[in-house]
Amino acid sequence: MDKDQANTIIDILTKQQEQFGQAIMSETKKTRLHANYRIAAILLVSALFVTVNLLGARSLFGQSGYNNIPDDEQYIALVKIEGSIEPGAHASASVVTEALELAYADEDAKGVIILINSPGGTPVQATIIHDNIIALSKRYDKQTVVVAEDMLTSGAYLVASAAPKIFVNGSTLTGSIGVIQQSYGYGKLAKKLGIEQRSFFSGEYKLRLDPFAPVKAEDADKMQVILTKMHEQFIEIILKSRKGRLKTDTVDLFTGDFWTGTEAVALGLADGLGDLNSIMKQEFDVEWALDFSKKRGILDGLSDVFARSLVESIEVSLNKVMNYSNIPTPLASF
Repeated sequence: MDKDQANTIIDILTKQQEQFGQAIMSETKKTRLHANYRIAAILLVSALFVTVNLLGARSLFGQSGYNNIPDDEQYIALVKIEGSIEPGAHASASVVTEALELAYADEDAKGVIILINSPGGTPVQATIIHDNIIALSKRYDKQTVVVAEDMLTSGAYLVASAAPKIFVNGSTLTGSIGVIQQSYGYGKLAKKLGIEQRSFFSGEYKLRLDPFAPVKAEDADKMQVILTKMHEQFIEIILKSRKGRLKTDTVDLFTGDFWTGTEAVALGLADGLGDLNSIMKQEFDVEWALDFSKKRGILDGLSDVFARSLVESIEVSLNKVMNYSNIPTPLASF
């Protein structure tokens, strides 16, 4: 190989190395560019996330919804009860009671309005909130009014009955004074799928209403006795709270049926029609409200979705076969 051929080969190899190096640099730049794009996208989403929270007065984990009241303006304290009244929910007794205590403790508030939009919930949670409203209104000597929006049924109505006055919209679903407990039987399905149940328990009645076995008459009777007692307690609370204001045969009111807001006023289940703004003016002569409700955070909503999905999946597949309670699940609800 002469000198010229050697130089030619060297030139070719050099160019190939340069091309290879340029290719590597190009890929490196693309990788860095994509990484930068990802970082920029994350920062942009984060910025939008924070902006939405700020504009919507919501934090990641929720916060108390205090409003700015103009100087020298009178106002009422507001507490909202939205959604199902059950353990772990945004309208659980612990969450609502915390807001109620802050609202009643506000010395400058002319009174308290509880704004309710709920289909009900568990007997215990509803009763705890009901009792706390009565206790706090007496302790702080504050006028209390309930204003309902779309739904004021079952446990939500029990909560509302703690207030001396209940106002509804003409179309508010109101009432449903009853108790329900639902469960499912998987015996036939399990047999088709070849699923064999293996339950180990101690205590003769620990496995009442076994979802994989036919319903026993004694179990059904037991459950009916429990639900009847809960219903009687519900009725007793309503009769005491609405004494002298129910305008019809009370037996008809406690069948679990529900009515429009207009009908509820005629029956004595509610005291009048109105919305938040009109009742603020009518009952307290104010135009401002200081909201003590804990706002739902973005992460609260996401966690609710995931949690409910998980719970529903477990309930559908197993109906909580393994549990430490001898009360069938899900729990009875108002």
